[in-house]
Amino acid sequence: MAIVSSIMCSGLKGELGRNNGLLVNFKEELQYFRSVTQGKSILFGHKTFKGLPSLKGRNIYVLTSQDNINYPNATVVKSVEEFLELTKDEEEVFIG
Repeated sequence: MAIVSSIMCSGLKGELGRNNGLLVNFKEELQYFRSVTQGKSILFGHKTFKGLPSLKGRNIYVLTSQDNINYPNATVVKSVEEFLELTKDEEEVFIG
């Protein structure tokens, strides 16, 4: 089973994003995110995923309860358990 790690940026009031996008856009933070997640699987909610730039070099999973949703370059899952089952052979996965 994979180690499950969380990677996020939160504001002083606990906020995680702004207008369905990134809360901040600091070059150093984005470089850190890239270095830690490169080649790994990451699970995002569909609203978060839609607000992100392209994330090349990662296995992207999108959590949604909506039917008939498809995202290019991402795998849609209906539960965290489904994500964990699909990634069970990986060393570490991320929830973002």
